[in-house]
Amino acid sequence: YVGAGMGKASDNRCNSGNTLVDDLNTVAGTNVANNLDCSEASAWKVYAGYRLSPTVSVEGAYLHLGERETGATLPGATATTNINPNPVTIKSKTTGVSVTGVASAPLSDELSLFGKMGAVFWDNEDSITVKNASNTQVLKEAKVTSDGTDLTLGAGAEYKLDENWAVRGEYEHFNGLDANMYSIGATFSSL
Repeated sequence: YVGAGMGKASDNRCNSGNTLVDDLNTVAGTNVANNLDCSEASAWKVYAGYRLSPTVSVEGAYLHLGERETGATLPGATATTNINPNPVTIKSKTTGVSVTGVASAPLSDELSLFGKMGAVFWDNEDSITVKNASNTQVLKEAKVTSDGTDLTLGAGAEYKLDENWAVRGEYEHFNGLDANMYSIGATFSSL
């Protein structure tokens, strides 16, 4: 089977002690206030799987967990001798590839619930830009790139429309990224 899904992804690094801010502050040599709002980003994925049995599958996916941009202010005296606050822009982009085992439990001929567990291989790029108080000149820029392999868990439901097409809704958590993805998608199966 093959499919695609779209939805929203959250980045909990802003919520749990602002680890994103800490990493960028270290690289940029700044001290951004921890008042960031990391909004959910539009996310999408494409996936393909092979059914080993009616209830067990192996699935691989390419994930684009979105691009986020948020702003804050840095006290002017910290970045320059200017006493006015300096605008700060923080951007983050995450992509990955996952391989999971999927177990499903049919509730009827059309509806089934499923759970998945596996590994995600991810790449992340964060950047920070500090501008002068009038927002006309870049004072500092820094990028932090990281990658890793971590546990991914997920759960969802799939509804068969006919012998080949199904729709699914699912939730996935990517452990090392501390990120979540909520998506709806369509699946085409030749079996």
